[in-house]
Amino acid sequence: MPQPRWTDDQTEKLVALHLQGLEYKDIAARLGITVNAVCGKSMRLRDEGRLPPRRVKTEKPVTNFLPPIPRFRGPIPDRGSCCWPIGDPKHPDFRFCSEPALPGRPYCELHDSVARPAVKSDQEQLVA
Repeated sequence: MPQPRWTDDQTEKLVALHLQGLEYKDIAARLGITVNAVCGKSMRLRDEGRLPPRRVKTEKPVTNFLPPIPRFRGPIPDRGSCCWPIGDPKHPDFRFCSEPALPGRPYCELHDSVARPAVKSDQEQLVA
């Protein structure tokens, strides 16, 4: 399949738009060609020394990011004790339940029943 040729006029327009600092997508729209064609031709022109390197526009720094989450520096429960949090981690009186945990579970019997409520059987759901 033959490659479409760039006319001298298109090449001059590409260089002029490039020097104005337009993005490839804007140049492509103005020339009526694809972004990939503009990118490829720009790279070839740079390799030939006919086009200066692209200058990246400096934009305002992004300020709509979430602040870093502060690491918890409170008491850490012992292995084998209940990890159920009690209180607000931001307050100094925050703690964990620390009752003995059920084997293979992170919580004591009370908190495990809250975290994992019993599932009713199909028979019980039909009656209810």
